[in-house]
Amino acid sequence: MMRLILRALPAIGVLALTGSAIADITGPTPLAWRWAESAKISPTGTPQFNGENVIVAVGGRIYSLNKQSGNLNWRYPSGEAIAGTFDKGCILSGGVVLASADDKSVYAIDVNTGDLKWQHLASEPITSNLVVTGRNIAFISNKQTINVIDFATGGPVGTPSKEQTLIHDDIAAFGDQMIYTTQRGRMVSYDTSSNRPKWDQQLQGLKPSGNFSLFNDRIYVNSSTYLICLRASSGSAVWQENVGRDLLGKPAANENGIASLTSRGELYFFNTTGKLMFGKPTPVGVPVSSPTFLGNMVSVSTANGAINLIDPKSATIVWSYVIAPITTNSTGSSNAAAPAPGGAGEGGASLGGAPGAGQTNQPPARDYTIVAGEPAQSGNSLFVLTRDASLLMFDKELGVDLTPPTIDMLWPTPGNDIAGKAPLEMIFKIEDLGIGIDPDSVKVMINGKEYVHRLSNDGFLSILIVTRGANPQIANGRATVSITATDWLGNTKTRDFSMKIDNSLNAVGSPPKPGANPNNGGGVGGFGGGGGGRGDGR
Repeated sequence: MMRLILRALPAIGVLALTGSAIADITGPTPLAWRWAESAKISPTGTPQFNGENVIVAVGGRIYSLNKQSGNLNWRYPSGEAIAGTFDKGCILSGGVVLASADDKSVYAIDVNTGDLKWQHLASEPITSNLVVTGRNIAFISNKQTINVIDFATGGPVGTPSKEQTLIHDDIAAFGDQMIYTTQRGRMVSYDTSSNRPKWDQQLQGLKPSGNFSLFNDRIYVNSSTYLICLRASSGSAVWQENVGRDLLGKPAANENGIASLTSRGELYFFNTTGKLMFGKPTPVGVPVSSPTFLGNMVSVSTANGAINLIDPKSATIVWSYVIAPITTNSTGSSNAAAPAPGGAGEGGASLGGAPGAGQTNQPPARDYTIVAGEPAQSGNSLFVLTRDASLLMFDKELGVDLTPPTIDMLWPTPGNDIAGKAPLEMIFKIEDLGIGIDPDSVKVMINGKEYVHRLSNDGFLSILIVTRGANPQIANGRATVSITATDWLGNTKTRDFSMKIDNSLNAVGSPPKPGANPNNGGGVGGFGGGGGGRGDGR
């Protein structure tokens, strides 16, 4: 059943659309709405746009939604979903939405009505994305078969060709040509009008997850440690640049330059002649997709659940937003808003302290979902499809966030009598669903003294007191812990937590690990924190 989730936070809403002199995304952008649907398999692909509507393929259906509100225009099928799953997203061309499914079918849907125009049943499972090549549609099936069908009717065009080696799943189109790469390092331009190759280029180190992209008449390829530029018309080389590090996924390109990621999660920027724009790359964290240009900014989605916006002019991250899951339950599936971990029991000691009376707390679980496919921009709006089958829309005019972050103490229970000596870990949850937390703004004070902290990408803050550590033990008496956090729009929250310190008590330690006996003492463990306190995974 379809669900439309509008963030009902005070001051986050959907407002009337106003004009903008420049349609672009230049920095932190508030969330306007979030739509979700159930799906057995995580969706993929890039949201498509038709006028005031956005189109996505999720589960066994294709949906057209209003861009401003997220309300449904139509869905295909309108009744029972297809037997399979639209597992490669959808594309839009000539007023027709095209999508393949794992039932070996290609579906053509009228973009305005949601009606089926035709359906093509392939002889083999479809392994690649679909591309439109002039009057035809091309795709690869699992026996390395090159399939070409007619755009208007869905009927086969010519006799399918076969490759002698594995064809990578990611293909592209240039005019009538379908461009693909193989396991043996070949890049081939295949003429779909004549059903024969036009040119063939031998390269090295091509990865099967995607390795090239097109912009205008240029192909940009990540080949081992080289970024290579080829002419799309002939396959001849224009330039190449060796960065000395293994490049991952597809480069992103626009009229001003190219962005490429390394396997270490470092982002390089090149000008259009192939020269590096900065001496050092920008660390962004572990990537889960290739970089994408959104206007003049570059977007990188990372494994810590964040979408990161990088300014190529300064090579700096100007916004990082961690996407919360729709829901969590005991099986780990995402169906409702994720609750914060429960309160602490009294008297436990799992970080090397003496046995306590029993702790029920568990360390913080993963509290984010991951971007699926590539984000897309339409005007001032950013659309992000996630692996929990939801679509988020961010817009600096439609989304308004005047609400500061929320701050809660998870461990130990505020107000308790505890020891302020080592080992002691205090854990807090900081959250801002509207636009995200600026990690550089977070500050921790205990009785007026600043303490070193760790902030995980999904908003868990840890203060650690250990022997010979950076933070001193807390003196006996009443203690006040003050946490300050600011979101990317400048909304600030400071919250104080009080407790009584008695250092004659057993050390508190950290919450027990999952599966551990809460009454047993233990060594150093518990909350992992991490990420250097940045939401971008650094």
